[in-house]
Amino acid sequence: DTGDKDKQENDTASDVVLIESNEARPADEIQQGQDTEINISEEDLKIITGPAIIWQFYIRLDKTRAKCKARDAIRSTPTGTTTTLQDHLKKHHGRFKEFQRLSQLKKNFQNNAKGKKKETNTIKKCFVNKLYMYSKSARAIAITHQIALWICLNLHPHSVVDEEEFIKLVELLEPRYKVPYRTTFSRSVISKLYLKLKSIAADYLNLIKRKLESISLTTDLWTSNTAKDSYIGLTAQFIDTNWDLIKLSVECDHFPGIHDGQAILKKVENLCEEQLGLKENDLDQPTVYITADNGSNMAAALSQPSIRKQNDPKVAAVLKKKDGGITFSKGNGCQNCDKVQNLAVRYARSKTARECLERFQQEHNLPRHEIIFYCETRWNSEYLTLARFLEQKAAITSELAFACEENLPVQDWRMVEGFVQVLKPIFENTAPLGSSKEVTFSTVIPVLNEITTSLHEFIRKAPKGSGILFARKLLAKVEERFPHESYAENEFYQIGMIIDPRFKDLLVSSYENDRTGHLLLESKALDKYREHIRRGIIVPNDAEGPPLPVQSSASKSTGTVGSVKKARFSQIARLTKDRTETSIATTDTMARITAEVEAYLATPTIDEDKDPLEWWRENAEKFPMLLPVAKHYLGLAPTEVDSERVFSVGGNTCTKKRSNLLPDHLKEIIYIHENYNSLMMLAKKYNLK
Repeated sequence: DTGDKDKQENDTASDVVLIESNEARPADEIQQGQDTEINISEEDLKIITGPAIIWQFYIRLDKTRAKCKARDAIRSTPTGTTTTLQDHLKKHHGRFKEFQRLSQLKKNFQNNAKGKKKETNTIKKCFVNKLYMYSKSARAIAITHQIALWICLNLHPHSVVDEEEFIKLVELLEPRYKVPYRTTFSRSVISKLYLKLKSIAADYLNLIKRKLESISLTTDLWTSNTAKDSYIGLTAQFIDTNWDLIKLSVECDHFPGIHDGQAILKKVENLCEEQLGLKENDLDQPTVYITADNGSNMAAALSQPSIRKQNDPKVAAVLKKKDGGITFSKGNGCQNCDKVQNLAVRYARSKTARECLERFQQEHNLPRHEIIFYCETRWNSEYLTLARFLEQKAAITSELAFACEENLPVQDWRMVEGFVQVLKPIFENTAPLGSSKEVTFSTVIPVLNEITTSLHEFIRKAPKGSGILFARKLLAKVEERFPHESYAENEFYQIGMIIDPRFKDLLVSSYENDRTGHLLLESKALDKYREHIRRGIIVPNDAEGPPLPVQSSASKSTGTVGSVKKARFSQIARLTKDRTETSIATTDTMARITAEVEAYLATPTIDEDKDPLEWWRENAEKFPMLLPVAKHYLGLAPTEVDSERVFSVGGNTCTKKRSNLLPDHLKEIIYIHENYNSLMMLAKKYNLK
């Protein structure tokens, strides 16, 4: 009896909810929610349930143009809008009337479908519907902002906000919040976030640019595999006033047209001026370096003369060849690499072979690692592929024997072992060159020296038949691409190495009693001192000139007395006095620089895994004259890997399902993805808005 009574009370409450819900709704809305039948022909039903009705009268030519089926007129559709198409259709009364009929039919059909799916309102739902958050309230803006960040930082498509389950999730977390449409995110929310980050970056650069010693740029070109749009990437890195290595993605901009040297140079110069504020003939700006790959168009862009380079000697173009290693080919002595590649393909395609390999991995107590597939564009892919094969040698041999497949001969396995020994030093030394968090420019000479030394040692000690021919050809290729006189004997790389407390003794010890390292460091320190005077960072008594010999006390006394006796020579006396003071200041400066260089080179080196920027931060007060040199060279980028990383983000964003993503939207997503965390940290640190 008690159960029946509770059931009756629940039924009564349900009736009350239904009654109150209907009372809270307008009469026309209740009528609209009722099922109504609409007579639609099969042909019309196919049209109204398909793409936009306007495309029944036009043919889409590309993303921005459409052709009228009746008059063959071509109309533009910027950003995907169809307003221009409808305006043109109004000129043809009959076709426009048909368009209106189909549009009204589609609207009635959709309203009828919504009415069928509409659930009965409850008091709770009616209450919630009346309390939707104002879209411009602080909490609504915060939620919208966080969704936009989630889209950009995790590379989700804009359409995710229109998915039914996503909307249900948001309603569960915050019933009062209404998710904006995807077009609101793509055209407004994300664009505003992009412009905000741009403003923070501009304010930050304007704040510290005058205090920087150098800015290192990297650039590269990329073409999307899906949309086939071309882009140019530009990144910047430098050491700020707090000895932090700052890296920013300047832009991944749409770059249509011809990609010759002149076009690339003009595009890079425009990006430098628009995004970084690096203007021509600006003596206050730091030295700018550009790092690119060794492509013919890049080489032509950074080697041809331009007004900017001629008028601004501080702008230098540094062409760096990729240190990614030498690709495999039979000419390099790697005849059995095709066999290894074929086996890798077998394990990639055959599920049975992979499962059998996993069983033998467990039997031989080997790590359950996947076989690495060789990729020509991935750095050190050759070494990673062969090293993984050598690691899984026992499991691979057992699996091939079990499957009655041909195994590699003993001689080929010996060759694989030799190749791994040859390529291991290259892998261990070139990987840090592409580091995104560490100082890398100072490692160029040590890396090349380590690679050539290890190859010489292998050729001298390795037994025959273990890859000596491959090692010799690899050594010849390395020496050809990185000649000794262009790197180890180049002052540009020498000063970058000697100013790093990890490697400073390498240059000093290589010259024994020669003072080449001392003189080089003293010269660069004096150059930076004069540059600071020219840029107005330091203000001595007078403009700095070349070092002049100090005058004797008799000469100074005679000049001073003469100037007092003869008023008409007062200007000459003042000039003589100023030049004498400048000479004394220059001599004092050189003495300070020499003392600091001697003290710096006498300090013990630090371990290779230590951070040189941290060392300079702790010893800044001891070497004030050498600080500008350290900031200038330790912040440079030896490779263009940073630009390649930007393009990896672009490739993960512009997938096959997002082939219609506009270049401007892709640019905004990449910029937010790459810079949001670092720029927010800088904004908090420097109180930027």
